[in-house]
Amino acid sequence: MLGTNYVDTGVTNGITYYYVVTGVRAGCESTNSHCVSATPACTPPPKPTLSYNTPIYAGMTLYLSATSAPGVMYIWEGPNGFNSTNQNPVVPNATEQASGKYTVVAMRDGCASVPATLDVVVQPPVRLSFEVKGDAIVLDWPHGTLLWATNITGPWHVHSGASAPYTNPMRAPQEFFRVQLQ
Repeated sequence: MLGTNYVDTGVTNGITYYYVVTGVRAGCESTNSHCVSATPACTPPPKPTLSYNTPIYAGMTLYLSATSAPGVMYIWEGPNGFNSTNQNPVVPNATEQASGKYTVVAMRDGCASVPATLDVVVQPPVRLSFEVKGDAIVLDWPHGTLLWATNITGPWHVHSGASAPYTNPMRAPQEFFRVQLQ
């Protein structure tokens, strides 16, 4: 088998390929030479592209997303022992400990894609702060939608047009405020 080689020009850097090598005598130059053929055992799916809903604050739902490919199964791993086989897994009521590196591999017919990674940052919980300024109360919050109600138990309504910081005059009727994150 001296001088025998095989060059596969259809490969992608960073992907592991497996080959089945078969020795064949028929059709070779002579009975003393050996022909070898090599074919990939499988073709890996493309590396997924990942994303998540950002910005995200503690208490919100973390939505992870991977691009789809036909016939693919997804294997996710992440912080705090997170794992999932969903294409687009969800982490309800995410905490700051959900921050970190998430990795996903797409699998098809026993072949794995190149791993894709995503760095997720879950910000500290949103705090609604208030300050008395003259005859008004100034509300401030970093993210979300301001809601109001005339009773602490609701019903709660979107405060349309309100953005941080929001000034509420003290002469207004009694109101309760909270911030909705999603």
